[in-house]
Amino acid sequence: MKELNDFFDMNWVDKLPNFYIINSRQEIDFLWKKKSPPWCIMWAAEDKNIYLLARDKYATESNHEPDSDELYRCRIKHELAYQFIDEFIDLNCVKKAKRMAYPLWLHDGLSDVLSGGTLLKERPKSIKGILGTYDVYSDDNCEYKESLFVVKALLKKYGKEKILELLKKAAAVGTNMEFKKIFREVYGFTLNYKNINDLVYNE
Repeated sequence: MKELNDFFDMNWVDKLPNFYIINSRQEIDFLWKKKSPPWCIMWAAEDKNIYLLARDKYATESNHEPDSDELYRCRIKHELAYQFIDEFIDLNCVKKAKRMAYPLWLHDGLSDVLSGGTLLKERPKSIKGILGTYDVYSDDNCEYKESLFVVKALLKKYGKEKILELLKKAAAVGTNMEFKKIFREVYGFTLNYKNINDLVYNE
């Protein structure tokens, strides 16, 4: 909690997220109000709480192998980082277009960096999918594979203040085109695959 509060320059100590353990896919479907994908084992919900499938149910209720302790801690911190991002936006964005600061790659990438995902994921050979998506995940879930390395490179070169500024502004817009405009305002370069690949692979 302290690491996340420090990153976001917050002191979130009241009404913190609760953690709820789920024991079956049927319970997840009930909470989602629809059929959930088998890869879903935990999520940060709009009620600011975090829901987790019990680790001993992975084999029967998901398509995941058992987590190591390190991976399990990273997963939980990833979901907690989601909630910190949302709380940061609630505190700093007067005009919110949507609940989250889209695009999804920004949310996922920052959550991955803050949870230690850089230790657990292999860097792809190129960034080639995330810029075409906004508020819906792509079919190949490239957001999970690529976004961490884009956000990590942005943080390394430009620092956290720029990405916090981007979060505030991103929450106030509602389209990918609008986001690309504010990205250029914040970072001073056009958001395209050439520039992003140069940033990631020349760091």
